[in-house]
Amino acid sequence: MSKSTSPRYSRRSVLALGAAAAGAIAGGLAGCSQPSTGSSGRVELRFAYWGNAVRQKLTTQAVKVFQQTHPGIRVSLEFGQIEGYFDKLATQMAANDAPDVFQMNEKFLPEYARREALLDLKNVNVANFTPGTREPGVSNGALVGINAGVNAPTILANPAVFRAAGVDLPDDRTWTWNDLADLSARLTAARPGTRGMASMVAQDAALGVYLRQFGAALFVGDKLGFTAAHLASWFDFNLGLLKRGSVPPAAESTEDVAAPIGQRGFAQQRYAMAPDYSNLLAVYDDASGEEIRPLRYPTCTGKTGDGRLWLRASMFWSGSSRTRHPAQAQALIDFLANSNEAGEVLLAERGLPPNKKVSEHIADALPPPDQRAVDYLESIAPELGPAPDPIPAGGGELPGVLARHASEVMFGRLPSNEAAQRMVDELQANLWQ
Repeated sequence: MSKSTSPRYSRRSVLALGAAAAGAIAGGLAGCSQPSTGSSGRVELRFAYWGNAVRQKLTTQAVKVFQQTHPGIRVSLEFGQIEGYFDKLATQMAANDAPDVFQMNEKFLPEYARREALLDLKNVNVANFTPGTREPGVSNGALVGINAGVNAPTILANPAVFRAAGVDLPDDRTWTWNDLADLSARLTAARPGTRGMASMVAQDAALGVYLRQFGAALFVGDKLGFTAAHLASWFDFNLGLLKRGSVPPAAESTEDVAAPIGQRGFAQQRYAMAPDYSNLLAVYDDASGEEIRPLRYPTCTGKTGDGRLWLRASMFWSGSSRTRHPAQAQALIDFLANSNEAGEVLLAERGLPPNKKVSEHIADALPPPDQRAVDYLESIAPELGPAPDPIPAGGGELPGVLARHASEVMFGRLPSNEAAQRMVDELQANLWQ
């Protein structure tokens, strides 16, 4: 469905981006002095995004409504899959051929902003955004990403798998990490061929939740917010799940993470639980044929207030700093983020609209999976911790680095403490000082 599946990004994208931005800065803005128009006299915008067939359909419909209300603007859609999306975008940047508007991921936003490749979206209205949902799009004081949808980390549970195993769903207001380990082992033992939990060792959001409960974080400012000892503890916990059979073998987990959502073990009812994001309920409902339940992450204390969950942007709307049509690009982004008309089409496919008025306007139109996602967000609202610090430049490498070193531990090739220290060293070398 989305980026929310934590794709592995290549360093190649960032290097290409550096070349693109350097060329843009060296060339100045001379090329923007005479904005081009199509043969009809209308401004032509290119809009790139990733997703699945549902997102493609809804986004196309929303853009049609925008063009009806903005007859002087024609939008050309460039749709693709998440795999290769950022490599293609970086190549376009390097060739000075970037789309005017594009979806952006939180992992790369700081990189693009640092290279001055993103448009300052100062004309996009964020006055009605839910508190804490504007800030993730700010870099160096400039608003360069508009939150496209609010979600939160969650443990997804399939009630049908629990019933088949004869095991009750947990009380997510009181369960602990040890409870999750015990429950996952019980589920695996109760139903041969089923695992209690999909592996979460390489899921950066799951790691982020775990760290926050120990007073750490993925990042603090432009530095790592955790130590090798924190990371070794995370590896050890997940290694314990593996040894108890609570999660699939390392080889199976590696294949599962790389598979499309509909082909993953959780979607196919082979795993009872999986870590993911609240806006993916509809996708998992459709793939599994069941009503998936979002659960809070466990805590160390069994108290919900210690969960320290947060609201996050599933993705952003951004614009190219080299666009010849900055006003029109911002008009399109403003429409997508703030208009009831766009909200009526897009609903919560990318997550709950951050604009409170739009969210209220579409509340009754949301399908059941999205309503469950909204109920989840509302239920955790009183328990939320502060929003994490934005990912610093270079920090977008974390998911891939985590996956690599977690694999070394899960396959038994490195002890947890050694893999943790190597990962910390590599991440620190990646961060821009």
